[in-house]
Amino acid sequence: MRVHHHMVHVRNLERAISFYGSALRLTLADRHRYDGTELVYLRGNGGFEIELVRPVNWFFDEAPEAGRSHIAFTVDNLEGEHARLAALGVRPGRIEDYVAEGRLQTRYFYVHDPEGNEIEFLEPRGRYARDGDDAMSNRLIDPAGPGFTPDAANSCTPEAAFYFDESLYRAELKSIFSKNWLYLCHASELPEAGDYVTGDIAEQSVYVIRERDGSILGFFNVCQHRAHQLLKGSGNVRNAIRCPYHSWTYELDGALRGAPKCEEVSGFDRSSVRLQPVGVDIIGGFVFVNLDAGAEPLHKSDPHFVEKLLAMCPEAEKLRFVKRQDFDIKANWKVVAENFLENYHSFYSGPAHKQLSDVIDQETYRWSIEGKVIEFLGRGGTADKLPYELVEGRRFTGRNDGFQIVFLWPCMAFIIVPGASMLLVFLMNPNGPEATSEPLLYFGLDGEMDKGTESAVDWFNNILGPEDVELVESVQRGLHSMGYRRGRLMVDPAMKEAWSEHFLHHFNELNIKAVTSAR
Repeated sequence: MRVHHHMVHVRNLERAISFYGSALRLTLADRHRYDGTELVYLRGNGGFEIELVRPVNWFFDEAPEAGRSHIAFTVDNLEGEHARLAALGVRPGRIEDYVAEGRLQTRYFYVHDPEGNEIEFLEPRGRYARDGDDAMSNRLIDPAGPGFTPDAANSCTPEAAFYFDESLYRAELKSIFSKNWLYLCHASELPEAGDYVTGDIAEQSVYVIRERDGSILGFFNVCQHRAHQLLKGSGNVRNAIRCPYHSWTYELDGALRGAPKCEEVSGFDRSSVRLQPVGVDIIGGFVFVNLDAGAEPLHKSDPHFVEKLLAMCPEAEKLRFVKRQDFDIKANWKVVAENFLENYHSFYSGPAHKQLSDVIDQETYRWSIEGKVIEFLGRGGTADKLPYELVEGRRFTGRNDGFQIVFLWPCMAFIIVPGASMLLVFLMNPNGPEATSEPLLYFGLDGEMDKGTESAVDWFNNILGPEDVELVESVQRGLHSMGYRRGRLMVDPAMKEAWSEHFLHHFNELNIKAVTSAR
């Protein structure tokens, strides 16, 4: 536990005890004398402590000037604390913005104790976000702020700091991305024994590899000797994995095969050294990994995801990777995911999105929410409305026409679009509190694209994609504005209309539950 201790010299102990007890919600923990000096310890949650000192030889004319002592700490609900203190008659100062380097750093207000000592209440955002395990737990009690309520139809959005707070981002890596199944590759990318693909999950380098028996295994991509990364990109290791630093070699199943000079090292037990595994589950040929090797398999934890994916594309195992488009976005991953999940902006935000509203027949647009899975369905727009060339007769037997998304929380979507013989895997991978890596991965049945499908892919990559990037990066900049704190979710009361933003509410309920339950 990290103890925050502040010492304050006071003349009137009883008056100070009463003030700090009510204003800071502290309780008396200890009281004694030392060489005639009176000491009182008041304590709050998380080890926060105020020591009130009344020196025995303190003459008032030698006392420090009023306000010399200064205490500063963060609170989760700045307006709530301000209102509470005002009701106590403490007379808090006005809430102010602190701006430095052109950005809002935090918001704050002051109160003064009866002897003029200054107490500063800060909002935990940006550089003033709390650090340390205990402090971060306090910060994550209500990460979205009081405006985000369980009732989607009457809820605000999460507060701005929800989308850039460093401590919250770290908690998400730990409680969301280190504990859930995430897409890594397709099994067709590992056709032979020794074939491997690396990837980054929650800032951890991992890889999957085809074993000699045909199974696919996953491991943390780090040598057990001196922590050098073992593999890069993708390829084939033939018979063994060799560390490029000191040439330690590992079997495909992670066991240590050999280490130079190991026979000369006292007590070296080669059989006790193994690469650390990660969980692997394969759904329709798509390879998912989980940093928790003991996690329940995806096909058991989310069977409806498996059902919906295979109903959309029963030939998923036969798919082959065709093309990739990468976007590096200067926005928080949740901003990107929210933009993906809501259809409200499709009608208004730009020429490409107005075309998108023609890709989907809005009259037949419907949806479902089942736990971590959100599905969108609709017929495709007519050939005269599509912004790309129509291909008649998609080769997938699940849904031969139309539009479908199967979104798996936290950040993956599997998509088919009208007029194209391809399946798109759309990823929104966090790459920092205000950065997202967004690969668009295209798969087809024969590893190639016909002319119409190429036309659709070109529209997504070069017309719609850049417009979306511009939208979400503008949002991320606006979240730091002094003129914005939170907005109102636009939710159809019946939650049936395509424009309704209740999908965003469900998405963030999953995020909030994950980080708060992990405290």
